[in-house]
Formats: sequence, structure tokens, C-alpha cells
Amino acid sequence: MSAGSFTRVLGTREARRVAAGGLVGRFREGGAALALILTVRATHGSFAVAGAASAAYLAAAAACRPLHGRWVDRAGSRTPLLAGSAMNSLTLAAIAYAGWRDAAAWALVALSALAGATLPALSATMRALWPRLAPAAGEHAYALDTLSYELSLIGAPALVGGVAALASAPLALLVISVLGFAGTSVVALTPVAADVVPEPRQPGRRARALTAAVRPLIALSFCIGAAEGSLTVLAPGVAAARHDHAFGGLLLSILSVGSLVGALAYGSTSGVGTLRRRLIAGTAGLTVACLLLATFGATLAGFAVTVALVGLVLSPTLTAGFVAIRRAAAAGALTEAFTWASLAAASGAASSQALAGVLVAGDGVRTALWLAPVAAGAGFLAATLGRASLCEP
Repeated sequence: MSAGSFTRVLGTREARRVAAGGLVGRFREGGAALALILTVRATHGSFAVAGAASAAYLAAAAACRPLHGRWVDRAGSRTPLLAGSAMNSLTLAAIAYAGWRDAAAWALVALSALAGATLPALSATMRALWPRLAPAAGEHAYALDTLSYELSLIGAPALVGGVAALASAPLALLVISVLGFAGTSVVALTPVAADVVPEPRQPGRRARALTAAVRPLIALSFCIGAAEGSLTVLAPGVAAARHDHAFGGLLLSILSVGSLVGALAYGSTSGVGTLRRRLIAGTAGLTVACLLLATFGATLAGFAVTVALVGLVLSPTLTAGFVAIRRAAAAGALTEAFTWASLAAASGAASSQALAGVLVAGDGVRTALWLAPVAAGAGFLAATLGRASLCEP
């Protein structure tokens, strides 16, 4: 992405406020699950209980995302973001306090589920706001949004780990809750978040979000989520197979760096061909990169090089997918459509991570590495076989 592209997206003070607030607010999305695991693990000394709390949080968040999105579409952005954010941060603070007080495992799991259910749809709301914030920026706004999200995924775990190591895991969770509330509030209190005129309730509202044009993109989100999600297990799996566990985190960092470069580079390709062709090209490139990963990724060096290529193609593909949803979604159901895509991506990631874990433990990493190209290939089919008009203006 060029400097001119950034200027078009961040040309107004309001756009800059949303971008900055969104980056800070997304630290909650990128770090809360890790902070929960560390807090529960420190309280009960059990990864089983910690895993149950994290699973409850993620499952509740995924299940409630479409409901949050529908609320935003009907009531505007401000009230849903502020109400959800306040409840979520209070719940995370309660979990931190419960961790300090050595609360029972069932209480921590129940609070984690409540925290997931109240997580506001910040990312989906921002993607719905960008067309009004930067109408002249076009697809560059979504490239910047992808870049912001990737930065939060890198920064939040590092912040959580640092605070937990220097102080305590409950304090890390409290810090994440405060940052999430502060950043989300900045977005919610911008004028663009308040000037949405909600549409009157209509029968079949839910069906309008999942239109024939949107459904292939939801399937595509599931496949891309599955391809990316498998890497979360494969990276430490390859490192463990090579008897160097410390490299697991480094390999995932290389994926994130590749994604950042890909997001920055999207601006140079956004004007080439139609959006549908770019989306097909992106999924094809992701499939090829994942095939290289499956072929050469069993070694640390091979995985490092090929996972960087995966990241390089991943961000442009995600960005094209966001733009496609923006164009395909029905009027008045844009935020809900984005939340359905988020739910699909999370479901795909969870499914692939579970299967990758089974394969790594059973047949080994060489077999598990083929999960990513299979998922990416299915995404290519979803992009290719979807309605010909779904990505066109």
C-alpha cells in the first residue's frame, strides 16, 4: 500500500480516530483468550480447566457475533458497542478478581462464557463503517483494516505475555479489558457511529443477511479460517518434531510478518482486474503457497520460508473477501453479514485446529501439513463456483 493510499483512508480526523481506537480495541480480541488461559492456569494449575475456559469464551463469542451484528444494523453502532464493551470488560475484570481469589473452576468457565457472549462486534462494525468514513479510498480502507487486525494479533499476545511474566496473569487480563473498553469507546463515540439511521424491523431479517450472494463468501471465510487456523497447531508441531519447542512461536511470528507485508502490498494490486478475479487469484495463490508448505514444511527452515509465503498471500485474499462481502451484502444487513463471516472463519479455525492436533499426535506433522492446502483448495472452489455477479459492483 502506498503513502497516497494511507492518505486517502486516513484523510479525516474521524477516520484517524476510528483507526487508532480500533487498533487499541482489537487488543482485547487478540489477547483475551491467551490472558484467560494464563489466568485460569495460574489459579488451578490445570491446562484442562484453562482450555475449557478458553473454549467457552471462544464458542460463546462466535455464537453471539451474528446477534451483535444484527443489533448494530438495527440500532446503529454506538449503543451496541458501548453496552457490549462495558459488560465484556466488567466480566473480564471479574475473572481477573476471581483468579486472584482462587475461585472455583466452574465459576471461571461460566464467567469466560459470559465474557465471550458480551464481546462487541468491533471488527465487523469497523468494516461496515469504512465505506462512509473513507468513500474515496475504496478497497484500500479494507487493506488498512486487515493491517490493523494483524498488528493487534502480534501486539496483544506479546503484551499479555509480558505483563503476565513481570506481574501476574490476572493483571494481564485486566490490562486487556481496559484497553478493549478504551479503544472501543473511541470508535463508538465518533460521529459516524451515531449517525446511522436504523431500518425498521422487517420479517425475514435474518435471511437478508445470508443472501445467495453472501453465502459463497461465508463458505470462503470458513475455508480460509481453516487454512490459517491449522497453522496455529502445525507451527509448534513442526518445532516439537524437530526437538526445538521455542521455534513454534517464532514460526507463527513469521506468518504474521508475511501477512503484514501482504496487507501493505494490496494497494498495488487492488486496481488490477475485477474484484472477483482478484479473489479467485488470491485463493489460488493461497492454495499454491499451502501446497509448498505441505511439501517443504516438515523442516524448520522449510516451514519458515513457506509460511511467510502463506502470510504474504493471506492478507490480500482476506481483504478481497471483505470488499466482496461489502458489495454483496443487502442494505441494512452489512454488519451482520460481516459477523457471519467472522463466525464462519472462527468455526473453520477451530475445526482445523482440532483435526490438526489429532493428526500431529497420530500420523505426525507430515500428514497434518496437508490440512492447509486442502482447506485453501476448498476456498478456491468456493470463490470460483460462487455466483458470477457476487463480487461485481
